[in-house]
Amino acid sequence: RLTLSGDAQLKAIDPDATVGYVVNDSYGNELLQGTANLGALGGFDLELQLPDTANLGAASLMLTLNGESGLEGTSTWRQPLPARGQTM
Repeated sequence: RLTLSGDAQLKAIDPDATVGYVVNDSYGNELLQGTANLGALGGFDLELQLPDTANLGAASLMLTLNGESGLEGTSTWRQPLPARGQTM
């Protein structure tokens, strides 16, 4: 975490923090949701299997950091999800 007040400071993420995820199709229907544990450096790995009933087209992946206070603002980055039957 980067704090920009005075001198910039980096702080390690709480070891009990998790990343929550929600995948929605292009109509806003929720396809998947869950959480992933963070590694020692705050990284995580997701491998998600889209259901066979997912609508074709674009989808979105929303990530949230759970269990960590003091973070403000959000960042959004979108990339098309893989075709049905493929993993991310």
